[in-house]
Amino acid sequence: MINKSFKEIPVRGFEPGSPDEYRCYEIAQELGEENMNFILSSYNKLGLAVFERLYGLTKESPSVRDRKRYLNSLVQRELEKLNAR
Repeated sequence: MINKSFKEIPVRGFEPGSPDEYRCYEIAQELGEENMNFILSSYNKLGLAVFERLYGLTKESPSVRDRKRYLNSLVQRELEKLNAR
């Protein structure tokens, strides 16, 4: 079932409302994301410092082929750690 209340936020045309959102926008562009949803959701749940640290790990790993998927897995692990506390 598709959630009809879900609204994609395209990277193209996204207007950041803060310096943190602008950094999220830059990361989305660097990753080649088509929409901002995952990036903004991760930022809102983890904060910019943690999210940027995880993003940095994707950039430092030369053997990673799919940086978006790898970042997603890092975010999920971090969220699991937070939820376990």
